[in-house]
Order: sequence, then structure tokens, then C-alpha cells
Amino acid sequence: QAPQAPQAPQAPQAPQAPQAPQAPQSPQSPKLRKTARRSRPPAKTEKKLDLETVKANWQNFKALQPDQKRNVLGEFLYPKVEDKVGRQLAPKITGMLLDFEVMTEEEIMHAIEEEQVLEQRIQEAKEALEEDD
Repeated sequence: QAPQAPQAPQAPQAPQAPQAPQAPQSPQSPKLRKTARRSRPPAKTEKKLDLETVKANWQNFKALQPDQKRNVLGEFLYPKVEDKVGRQLAPKITGMLLDFEVMTEEEIMHAIEEEQVLEQRIQEAKEALEEDD
């Protein structure tokens, strides 16, 4: 066997910009907004990401750009939403649930893990859609 060449060191990650302090969350969930952006079903990736890996690497996840975070969370959220509301509404409702101005990453992760929380959030999104019709 031939000896393996040493791997090049990985480039350091860019430092995270300081974030503005967030207002305290009220006990009631914020009103879901009907957004112009529609979530698309997640693209099929070669490497399947699992929820435990995301949780174990939470600091790395938090350093991602917002669109990257939405994509990762959408990978877990979309199939669950589709099971509950069907293919027609799933993209829109998933997009609404992934609005970081309404729910934090932690709240979205909690909804992914807790069936009752997800059902409540889906119901809120459906009500917001009905109000706009």
C-alpha cells in the first residue's frame, strides 16, 4: 500500500458578527405571517443529515448563514408538515414556519421534535393563510 499524503489544514471559519439583542419572547407564540417566499421541498442530498448531528454541533449550526439554517431545518420540517397538510400546502406552511422573524432556530427545532408543538404551529399557519384569503 502507498502511504497517504497528509491532508491540508482546513481554513479557519470567519468570526461571527455580533448580533443585536433580541426582545424577550412573550409566552404566546408570535403571529405567523404569510410571506412572499415559498419554501421548496428540500433538495435531495447525497449525505443525509440527522437531527442528533445538528444538535450535537449546535454552535456550528448557529454560525451558518440564515438561508443555510433554513435549508437544514427545512430538511427535517418539510416531510413532517407534508404528512400533516399534504403536498399542496406543505411548501407554503413550511416556509412560514421557517421565518426567523417569527420563530427562533430553537423554537423550530422544538417543533420538529415535539409533535404537539408542530401541530399547533401548523394550525396557526393555516389560520394565517385563511385570514389572507
